[in-house]
Amino acid sequence: MNSSKANRQSDFSKAIKAMDEGKHRLAFRISHRNARFGHPEFFLILGTMYSRGRGVKRSHRWTLYWYNKALKFGPPQFAASNIGSEYYMMGNFQLAEEWYLKAANLGDYDAWLQLAHLYLGPLNEKKKALKALKQVLKGTVHESVTQGSYEEAKSLLRDLK
Repeated sequence: MNSSKANRQSDFSKAIKAMDEGKHRLAFRISHRNARFGHPEFFLILGTMYSRGRGVKRSHRWTLYWYNKALKFGPPQFAASNIGSEYYMMGNFQLAEEWYLKAANLGDYDAWLQLAHLYLGPLNEKKKALKALKQVLKGTVHESVTQGSYEEAKSLLRDLK
């Protein structure tokens, strides 16, 4: 591993640790420095910081800016899911649905759970919610769904039947 990549991984670990410890300004400085050099793993961190207002003033504009950069240069499925979540928080449920579907189609089975919540809540489409929850359960076959999402999907399915 070259030293540049090792330094970047070290910085990534430092940024995550700083976030976990509530040292958001430090996490921001580390992440922003690395993002300026085009390191995509830091784009998601910055998007999340702006989305949650951690170490920076909360901003939908900057959240979407960093998530869109991550979509182009980083892991697109997670960026797409995060963009969907941002639109959900903004109350734009149609765009949230569109982005969650993109994330799900890119292989983020946890995005199906977000869709289920959207369908059970603001969009009030029970049939689509059932389909989305079944997709979460299919994700376990591909080992691409978290245990928490799997358990939550099972619980929601039981409640819907």
